[in-house]
Amino acid sequence: MTSSGNSGVPSVRVFRPEKPRGLEVGSFASVTGLSVAVDMDDDGVYETPWVLGTDYQVFPYNPTPGWPYRRIEPLGARFFPGAPQPYLWQAYGYTPGFYGPAYGNGYIWRSKRPRVQVTANWGWAAPPPQVIQACQILSIESWKSKDLTNGVAGSTGISTGSFGPQRGMTMAPSLMNPVALQLLCGLRDIVVA
Repeated sequence: MTSSGNSGVPSVRVFRPEKPRGLEVGSFASVTGLSVAVDMDDDGVYETPWVLGTDYQVFPYNPTPGWPYRRIEPLGARFFPGAPQPYLWQAYGYTPGFYGPAYGNGYIWRSKRPRVQVTANWGWAAPPPQVIQACQILSIESWKSKDLTNGVAGSTGISTGSFGPQRGMTMAPSLMNPVALQLLCGLRDIVVA
C-alpha cells in the first residue's frame, strides 16, 4: 500500500502458483483494469488470457466497502498451470511443467518460471482508517518523546538519540505502541511472488 492509496494505474506482477485452485496475489483495489494471463506451456510467454467471471473469480466475493481483493480463484475446469491437479495428480499426471516424480514419495519442481501474470491496480483505493489512526498515535508519541531527558522513549520503539540533540528516529515493530500495532493487525499481506 502506498501512503496515498494506489496510483490508479494498473501494473504487472508475475506469480508461481503453489495451489491449483487459488492464488494469493496481495491487495488490489478493484477489478477495473484487472487481467490474468497464464503460461500453459512453460515457455515464459503468457499466451492464454483468462476472462473474469468465466475463467476466474476474485476473493473475497463481497469485500467490506473500501477493502481490497486479495486472491484469484479459477472457475470450472480451469487450474493454474504448474500446480498439481487436485484428486487427479496420482492417476493422471501433472499440470504441464511443474511437478515430476522424484525418488520415494516426493516430487520435484520441473520449472522455476512464474506461470501467472496479473495486471491490477495494486494496493488499497485509499488508506484505511486504521492506518490513519495508527499514524496519529505514533505521531503523538513521537512529539511527546522530545520531553524525555535520557533520549529513549521507553517501550514505544522510538529513540531520539542519546543525551543531547536528536540524531534521528528509529522504529521497531516489536516495540511499537501496542494500540497502533493492534490497529494495523490484519492489514498486512504476506505474498510470495
